Amino acid sequence: MNKEELRLKLTSLEKKLNHNRYGKSKRFNMPMMIVTELFAGILVGSAIGYLVDQYFKILPAFTMLFGVFGFFASLLNIYRNLYTKK
Repeated sequence: MNKEELRLKLTSLEKKLNHNRYGKSKRFNMPMMIVTELFAGILVGSAIGYLVDQYFKILPAFTMLFGVFGFFASLLNIYRNLYTKK
């Protein structure tokens, strides 16, 4: 095989990989990605808020506030994953 044949074979394989990666498989992973993003955003935001509450020794105001921030950050990530082209 010469270099040109190898290049053609590599480009065809890359096209197949990209089609499989962003084609059918992305649709099947979407619900799990949405659930994971929401759960992780709320969990991380609440954990940071809890640590801030413990540091200042106050009521759980920051836990709730950062939980809401985490929720909206996860919605933003979901929007970016769904509506941006890669």
